[in-house]
Parts: sequence; C-alpha cells; structure tokens
Amino acid sequence: MVKPGEWTRLKTITDISVRELKVKLKKGKVYEFVVTATNVLGESLMEYGKIKRVSASRIPAAVEMSDIPSEVTGCTITLKWSEPQNYGREITQYTVYQRIVTDGKPVEWDKLKTITDVSVRELKVELEKGKVYEFVVTATNIHGESLKEEEKVKRVKAIGDIVGGDPQSHGTTGACDKDKNILHAVYVSLITILLIIILILGVVIWKMRKRLGKYIIQGNNAS
Repeated sequence: MVKPGEWTRLKTITDISVRELKVKLKKGKVYEFVVTATNVLGESLMEYGKIKRVSASRIPAAVEMSDIPSEVTGCTITLKWSEPQNYGREITQYTVYQRIVTDGKPVEWDKLKTITDVSVRELKVELEKGKVYEFVVTATNIHGESLKEEEKVKRVKAIGDIVGGDPQSHGTTGACDKDKNILHAVYVSLITILLIIILILGVVIWKMRKRLGKYIIQGNNAS
C-alpha cells in the first residue's frame, strides 16, 4: 500500500478566474493532489474525499541482459536478464527476440518466446555454428511493450569449433558442429551393425562345426 508523505504547496493562484494548473510528473511515482480555496475567513479544509490520486505510469523501461558473451563455442546459450523499472504498473510478461546478422547487417526480429511467468528471467536458445545472432528482451505492462533499444541488444557469434565445450562458460554446452555429430552417430551405428554381423557369423560357424563333428563320429562308428 502506498503511504502519502507530507503535503507540498505547488502554487498559490490569486487570479481566481484561473482554475487549472499544469504539473510535471516523474515516471513511476504516485501523486495525490488537492485544491483549497481561501476567503476572508480562512482556507478551506483538505477533505479526504476531495483528494485525487494519480499514478505517473507508462510502458516499462528497456530490459537489460547480463553475462552475455560475444562468442560461444557451444550449441546453446542461456539468456539472462533483470527486472526493469515498471513505472507504476506491474509487468505481465517478457518477450525474447532473435535476429540473424548477415554481412554485418541484421534482418528483422523473430519472436522466440513469450514468458508470462514473470519470475522466470532466463531462456536457453539453440545456436548454429558460424552464424551471428542478436538478442533482445522486452517487458510488457498494461500500457504496452517496452522499446527494443539498440544499446540493450546483445550480439553473439556461434563459433562451435570445440567439441564438448565448457558447460560452465556463459551457459553454453556442447559443440555446434552438427556435421561432426552426425558423422559420429553414423560411425557408432556402423560399428554396432558390424559387431552384430560378426556375432551372427560366429554362431552360424559354431553350429556348422558342431554338426560336422557329429557326422564324422557317426561315420567312424559305422566303419
């Protein structure tokens, strides 16, 4: 609950034909206003029912991401951000955007995910080796979505040349070289198939030898 402070006199207007006053407000602040009239007997009361409360709210401030490296060797990165100023209205969701940078020029933003649980302020994103990405996060309240300010945009290059990666490094894991991963999977499959074939051949040869030995014994007995 917002507790009011002491009253501050903004202005005394002696021209009683003027019955309005423009007041500057600070974003995110909550104000209360009341007007009194004075005659020869004195000043009127500041009655509670006549007090007007105003919230100087607007869209949230731009979201700041933290601990984002410029280059990663993994195939994923975990984006993390902090809660921005909401300027008087509760934040209802975060939206994560991504765009690809080609020849130094970024393309249009793609919406990766909308997060309605505002206690969650991180997102794991898959990367592709050799590509350059830009990320930005926005916050939304009743007034709308925060701006995608350029100084809040984070650029990341997926190098992907170290297999295994360092899972403790900026939330990145594994290698982005998908071709190597595919070749490894094919290699393992071929080895497995070869072992199965050798096992089957071994069983067949064993059975043939056992059967041949039986025929030899029977032949010797018959002679």
